[in-house]
Amino acid sequence: MSKELQETKEEEINLLDLLAILLKRKSLIISITSTVAVIAVIITSLMPPKYVAEAKIRVYKFVSPGLESKLISDITIAIANQQGQQSIQAEQDFYAYVLKSRRILDPIVDRFDLVKYYQVKSREDARNTLAKNLNVKVDKEANVIVISVEDKDPKKSGTACKRFC
Repeated sequence: MSKELQETKEEEINLLDLLAILLKRKSLIISITSTVAVIAVIITSLMPPKYVAEAKIRVYKFVSPGLESKLISDITIAIANQQGQQSIQAEQDFYAYVLKSRRILDPIVDRFDLVKYYQVKSREDARNTLAKNLNVKVDKEANVIVISVEDKDPKKSGTACKRFC
């Protein structure tokens, strides 16, 4: 047993020894921390600012007897049954999918001339860039879809976000 006690004593870490090591290397620790902080400040000052506009849309159940609402209702019920969700959650997921669709994004690309603004070759490239800058989150508890558009121009992000509402 005495051999086991000696082994555990050798494995124990003395806090004073650790403190001595830290004090011995404090100049190295301070210089590395300072260098990383300076590099981080330089990088963030060189990066262009990004602005985010956000809109929230409250989702209600369809009550109109139209063909579109019947079709959407049937699709969301099928999705809900397949995924084991409630129908309102599937409806919100459907809205989020539709907001990122070509039919919604193309008029925004055309209205704001995003092909020229993003300096891309085609309408599809502009749509893809807009889709990357577009974030759609579904808050299932509050029955809200949160749409946010990120851009380097605050006016452009705000007006593009308003077009989704």
